[in-house]
Amino acid sequence: MIILGIDPGVGGGLAWFASRSKQLVNVCDMPTVKASRGKSALDVDGKQLTYMIGLSKIDLAVVEMVQSRPRQGGQFAFGANYGRILGILECMGVPMLNVSAQKWKQQMHLRGQDKSKSVLLATELFPTFARQFHGPRGAGLDGRAEAALLAYYGAMQVAHLKLGAVNGGVA
Repeated sequence: MIILGIDPGVGGGLAWFASRSKQLVNVCDMPTVKASRGKSALDVDGKQLTYMIGLSKIDLAVVEMVQSRPRQGGQFAFGANYGRILGILECMGVPMLNVSAQKWKQQMHLRGQDKSKSVLLATELFPTFARQFHGPRGAGLDGRAEAALLAYYGAMQVAHLKLGAVNGGVA
């Protein structure tokens, strides 16, 4: 089973996790394209994202649910990009699990922690990908790290559901 973790937004990332082998398969930045608004604004590149998702059979996409915050600029564009991601997954027939940051981070013991802790945990869980979670100057790439953790969270949820079915529904 291949689980795709998606940290949405232009600074987010994608991570493919093979639940059977319990291995991270790939991780990358969210593909972006120059937006029509502003000089430096970016949007999620829907065409490239569709291509990337289509390269393998995705059994489940785990997407961090976004919500707006009062008085925070750029929320409309962020929501539009989130919708673009969900629309692509829906059109491709990929089953989705939308999960709040609070929920998945609580299970991963990251609730209330800054993003550097996500990078550290992803590095610990997936040491062969440690270099992928840091930029050329050593800064953490939290979009990639959180995408990997979302995929891992999805695998834990699927395993929990299967275990519940095996135990007569008691999880």
